[in-house]
Amino acid sequence: MRRVARRDRDQLADAGLDEVVVVPFTRELAATSPESFMQWLQERTGLHELWVGEEFALGKDRVGTIDRLQEIGEQLGFRVIAVPRLTNGTEVVSSSRVRQAVASGDVILARRLLGRPFRVEGEVVHGQKLGRTIGFPTANISVTADRAMPALGVYATRAHIGSRTLMGATNIGRRPTFDAGHVSIETYLLDFEGDIYGERMDLEILARVRGEVRFESVAQLKAQIAKDVDSARNLVP
Repeated sequence: MRRVARRDRDQLADAGLDEVVVVPFTRELAATSPESFMQWLQERTGLHELWVGEEFALGKDRVGTIDRLQEIGEQLGFRVIAVPRLTNGTEVVSSSRVRQAVASGDVILARRLLGRPFRVEGEVVHGQKLGRTIGFPTANISVTADRAMPALGVYATRAHIGSRTLMGATNIGRRPTFDAGHVSIETYLLDFEGDIYGERMDLEILARVRGEVRFESVAQLKAQIAKDVDSARNLVP
């Protein structure tokens, strides 16, 4: 089952929610009829009210429209409440718009839509320690493969590790100068030295510094990282 990030859980709790249940979206679930799913949901939760967006639909081929859900609710004994589209004053806020903004690297827009910075969270794990060899040791975090991720590149970030809050320059990419391998999240924490392996790091992604680039030499990469760190320091409020 997919995790709910700790800070997201905290925000939901602050909003007054008592319990959060995450239902994994599988092929079997995608093929389930709205009638079967709502009966399953009511049996397990004692559902009285279903709150959804005004354009919401569920079930195979999205046949579970608001009207159909209201009919099912009359049969099973729950009420359907359709919530008008959310805006932040001038823009429509939707999960698809947030995902598009994140995927394009526009974390400023994502922050405006969310009302908070986009975040990734994970355990600090051992990497290849390549940054250490060029004077910029990084804290690497491991996240699940289904996690929405920003476009590859370098970002100004703010890291929360336990009670500590640290500024950082984070590379999200394949390290093309070295091996062009799997996507990793590596953060150089500004003005920090210490061992944080095994701790959880909550990373707020605040601004994009640049896209991913392959450098012809390690010396060029090292010089660019120094510029990236200066840029990140100036971009973080």
